[in-house]
Amino acid sequence: MGIKNFRTRKIQRRSVGARVKMARKRKKISFNEAEVQTKIHEKFLRAIETDNFNVLPAEVYANGYFKKYVEFLNLKPEIVAEFKSEFRLWRKNESQLLIGDRLKEPRMIITPKIILGFLSFAMVGVIVGYLYLQISTLTSPPSLDIILPSGKEVVRVDMIEIIGKVDQNAKILINNELVALSGAGEFSQQVKLADGVNNIQIIAENRFSKKTIKNLQILKSRGDTNTKI
Repeated sequence: MGIKNFRTRKIQRRSVGARVKMARKRKKISFNEAEVQTKIHEKFLRAIETDNFNVLPAEVYANGYFKKYVEFLNLKPEIVAEFKSEFRLWRKNESQLLIGDRLKEPRMIITPKIILGFLSFAMVGVIVGYLYLQISTLTSPPSLDIILPSGKEVVRVDMIEIIGKVDQNAKILINNELVALSGAGEFSQQVKLADGVNNIQIIAENRFSKKTIKNLQILKSRGDTNTKI
């Protein structure tokens, strides 16, 4: 008598993690005990038993943890090769999913609205930078360059000409007397000298009362030559 309606059914093999879990439970070993004996963190032991490869560290460390855990549970070493195969397959699938997600990421489309927004932002930046530069210039002491005379000098003349240049938004005082400036901030002023040492103070002052002061020392001599002090 033949067997009728015979059907075959494929028995699904348990994953390596499930087999490791069964082995631990058969031996009635807790995660805490396994962690102490293997020196492997409990979260990694749980990840191995649940096939949660995403929690495990890099492949070389994951393989080492699994091998050590298997040896602790006295399982056949062949299961280590199965774990390595499953881990590599998972990693390959993860890489493909990551590439797919990157390809699906929407590319930014440059529209007139975006260009206008960028230009507006850039314009605001330029204006803010310009205002900052202007305020910084106004609130800083003005620059003052004395072209002539140069430093301490000995002269035998009654008048000496002081020539220099200053910021256009500043005023110049020579020995507390206001001096006229050209449009470029240049100035020239004759100063009368007395016999002996003449101390000449030149002050550049802006509208915020920030000052730059330079002092000249001119010696009026009755000698035949002009020399520096």
